[in-house]
Amino acid sequence: MSKTLYVTDLDGTLLQNDHTLSINTITLINKLLDQGLCFTYATSRSIHTAAPITHSLHITLPVITRDGCVIADTQKRIEIEVKKIPFQKIISLLPIFSPIIHSGFMTAYTQGRESKLYLQGEHSQEFQNYLNEHHNDPNLHSILTLDRLFQNDICYFNFIANREDLEPIYKQIKDDNELSCIFQKDNYNDSYWLNVYPWNATKGSAVQKLKQELSCDRLVVFGDSVNDISMFEVADVSYAMANAIDELKHIATDIIGDNDSDSVARWLIKNY
Repeated sequence: MSKTLYVTDLDGTLLQNDHTLSINTITLINKLLDQGLCFTYATSRSIHTAAPITHSLHITLPVITRDGCVIADTQKRIEIEVKKIPFQKIISLLPIFSPIIHSGFMTAYTQGRESKLYLQGEHSQEFQNYLNEHHNDPNLHSILTLDRLFQNDICYFNFIANREDLEPIYKQIKDDNELSCIFQKDNYNDSYWLNVYPWNATKGSAVQKLKQELSCDRLVVFGDSVNDISMFEVADVSYAMANAIDELKHIATDIIGDNDSDSVARWLIKNY
């Protein structure tokens, strides 16, 4: 009997524009999960920011976080598998990142525990807004010098600034075959994000891994943004949200409603 794995992005896809799951989406998806729906999510968020939002869903499968860098257990809120950037690669990247080094954080793991490390100093306004919004995040730590980075396993760089500051850096590294890079506008404001992680850590590679491990024959995905392209490219069927970027719509199997209309949940109820 054929088995299908369904994977959705969170922000701009399953989540509403106020960063929450609607009661209707929770009710509809839980009804299907309780019937055996093979369903999970793939997000750029960490498990520590995704799990509090999605805790009402009865998801038992591993979830994909940090754009594919991390596979996590959403019920225990712990990382199961983490892909890291090699030490020598980090050394070579730091001079390139120098102009924007105060505009973001590095996700690091020490003995399996996540830390988001950022340099003290004058930050970009966009990154300062992020710090203000996440001031209660226990994993967010300021450091005085970059020496602290070398005491950890780094899996991810996040920079948050304006397009003019980040785009030149993105152009320098986007063709590096040791890296995967995502450069995109924020779903909720005018800031831009540059996310840098290992070459073999993408949503696409992560969903393929889950599909194989769960012995699924078919993969159906939902998304809205640049970081969803890799999983659209490997999926059997892909659905872009009405609010998705044009680049994703062009490669999607079809386009469904927007993220404020319970569109993923409604599609699942109709088609599962």
